[in-house]
Amino acid sequence: MTNKGRRFFSGDTLEQAVMQAASHYQVDPDEVAYRKVEKRHGFLRVRRSVVIDVDPDNPRRDLGSEPFVSAPSPSATPESSGVTEAPEVADETAGLESEISEDEPKEIADPVASPEVSARSAEEGVPPPAERLPEAEGEMAEAAREATGALLEVADLELEVEVLQGDGQLEIELSGPGQQALIADRGSLLLAIQHLLPRTIRGLTGRSVPCRVDSGNFHKMQEESLERLAHKVAEEVKQEDKPRSLEPMNPAERRIIHLALAEDDGVVTESQGRGFFKRVAIRPARQRPKGFDHYNR
Repeated sequence: MTNKGRRFFSGDTLEQAVMQAASHYQVDPDEVAYRKVEKRHGFLRVRRSVVIDVDPDNPRRDLGSEPFVSAPSPSATPESSGVTEAPEVADETAGLESEISEDEPKEIADPVASPEVSARSAEEGVPPPAERLPEAEGEMAEAAREATGALLEVADLELEVEVLQGDGQLEIELSGPGQQALIADRGSLLLAIQHLLPRTIRGLTGRSVPCRVDSGNFHKMQEESLERLAHKVAEEVKQEDKPRSLEPMNPAERRIIHLALAEDDGVVTESQGRGFFKRVAIRPARQRPKGFDHYNR
């Protein structure tokens, strides 16, 4: 497996890293074929304690094989070990930097609140919804509780599960000691659980149901933070008359940026790159690419 083809995932525990890989490749966590990367000599500069890599062409292990293969211990230099510098979450943006020419938008940092700030905001109390949703009942609700518990066990997170009945979907609220790990890295574990949950429910009941997983009003705070980011950068783009590019985001995050600026006649937005994570470019309206229809997701 070449460096270019590697995909890295990380977490505070091995289980959390595997959970993110399972979500990305849409396989069960115990089916992920991965190698645990040993962090030595300082060339893996990550804050999370466990890093794994997965071959995108073969993310699922063969039936009957061991669930985990250890990576060779890295030697003194990254070149001899063949291990590249790993990001904190799945690296779906490998190579994108080189694809952006000098005329393309300049990347700016993402000011989304840090895990510590997000957790503190949740603890200090965000105003609850005007009306509390009723507790969900029935077979699918019970399956959702069981499936969520199973995923939390795999992720090694200690959280209380509350299943509420939303409008056309189940609303899963998670709270407890593991909340900070859950919403770290822009909610990567929370989003992984949300992605895997319908699949797990289908495995229990033969049917699936739409689910939204939240913790401490994370989704609302994330949406507001991204909207502020969008408007701030849009004003800079109009003042400087130069395009800007945000750091790579998942589809839900990109959609918030696009919609936040949909009515701003001074700028246009466009998603750039390949894979699940893409950059959103914000350009002066006069630089609308030929054939560009409002925005591309």
